[in-house]
Amino acid sequence: MLEPPFPHRQILAAEQADRELLSVLRDMVDCNEDISMRAVVRRMSTLSQATALTRDRWRSDLVHAWQKEQQRLRSLTGRWDHTSKEALALRAETDRARISALETEAAILRAGLVALIRAVGEQGAFRRWRSFFDGYEQTFAVLKECGVLPEAAVVQLEAARSKPERK
Repeated sequence: MLEPPFPHRQILAAEQADRELLSVLRDMVDCNEDISMRAVVRRMSTLSQATALTRDRWRSDLVHAWQKEQQRLRSLTGRWDHTSKEALALRAETDRARISALETEAAILRAGLVALIRAVGEQGAFRRWRSFFDGYEQTFAVLKECGVLPEAAVVQLEAARSKPERK
């Protein structure tokens, strides 16, 4: 929380009490200790009565603001505190198993796609198959990057020779 501006106090002891109050509130939130007027006063050396907080508007507002902040922090951390280490370990293990299953499935799909592309290529219809990817150059690039598409060097054949003369 941001440090609020301190009010002008005519007595030095009151200024010290304000600074100690802020310090005590920070400590109580850090230690996750319930903030109440009496609990705050118990931890302070400069104040001994809860009415010293409740009668002063600035101090009272400050305590209420820190109580709201503590509730907010507890609601955020409460979501994870109820999960035991065993439950987290179990969840991590199931997540690892799910990831492994998805990786296996992706490998199977990749192998099936390679087989499909090779079968289409053997039939001489690779150009026709590739025409389905017009406008999807990025998809085709990903397939090429994954090593799914066959690569072969293209060899230019010599020009057709004239037919040998028959005798």
